[in-house]
Amino acid sequence: MQQEATATPTYHACPASVPFVLNRSMLNNLSCLAMEQAPLVVWNKSLELGVTLRKAAYAVACERILEAHRERGWYPEVQLS
Repeated sequence: MQQEATATPTYHACPASVPFVLNRSMLNNLSCLAMEQAPLVVWNKSLELGVTLRKAAYAVACERILEAHRERGWYPEVQLS
């Protein structure tokens, strides 16, 4: 018997009031893909910024947090002149 999980999307393409269903194998595949790509994302950020892997991982984390805030509309975009 395969268990199902209901997730609420956090992106604007689908309204948050419309849940979608992911089964356990789909969740496992998504998490495995994310874990496989994570070192490469940090490595590329390290090369892009010319910093250590630790600082690159911090930069990636900050970018993801800021992107999530922007997508949710928590902080308005500021235009710098």
